[in-house]
Amino acid sequence: GSSRRNVNAGPSLELQLRRKYRPVRRSEFYSSGWLTEGKSLPLGEMLGTVAPLQIKAEDRGTTAPLFSKVAVTPPSGGKYQVGDTLMVFRFGHDVPQHGKVVIPTGLVRITDASRAEVVGEVIAAYGQIHDGQQVIPAEKFNDPGAVRPVPISDGVKGRLLSSRDRQPLTGPQDVVFIDRGRADGVGLGDLFELRSTPHARENAAGITDEVLATVQVVHVGEKTSTARVLRVVQPDIIAGTEVRQIAKLPS
Repeated sequence: GSSRRNVNAGPSLELQLRRKYRPVRRSEFYSSGWLTEGKSLPLGEMLGTVAPLQIKAEDRGTTAPLFSKVAVTPPSGGKYQVGDTLMVFRFGHDVPQHGKVVIPTGLVRITDASRAEVVGEVIAAYGQIHDGQQVIPAEKFNDPGAVRPVPISDGVKGRLLSSRDRQPLTGPQDVVFIDRGRADGVGLGDLFELRSTPHARENAAGITDEVLATVQVVHVGEKTSTARVLRVVQPDIIAGTEVRQIAKLPS
């Protein structure tokens, strides 16, 4: 006769995905970057990787891989403590009237603060981490949980300022900046549509009001926000394109 084998059926893939859903993930919050908005930052410096039990940095110009030990220096008059998490980053291009683009390359957690050159461990890498890059205390990430955005009809309107990496065409997961922030009621996880502005064209079909892309806010500043592209209809999107808030996370 045939024998039967008991199978321990786990949750379906759909259920697993539902359980793991997060409107904004920690890695998106820290890796996407933001605009300085003209503010002065408490800049420390990444000195480079260190050999075990030594403070002296290795040959300059090397990159720091995940879990490596690195030496950093705090800003003048400042200090770091064991357990502090620092963001390592480089500056990108200037966005007129909104400051410089901050492009994160990783996170470092301080493990030894007993000397002038503080030692930490690389706990996240978003790009090449190397000596000479800046460090600042990492902003706290407040996980919104598994809630989903709720559609709204009277959301704020603004403009697209720039893409982070200045790509000629916009694609999914690209990072963009908009000119609305916390002061305008924008919150983490909000959804915006990028829309074309209707206008007539000579000897060509007129431009209609249509959705070009949908983005989700992953970092909020006082006057600007950082968003990741979720969906693209028309990839040729330029600075100045109108953005409309279409959904918010429940408070």
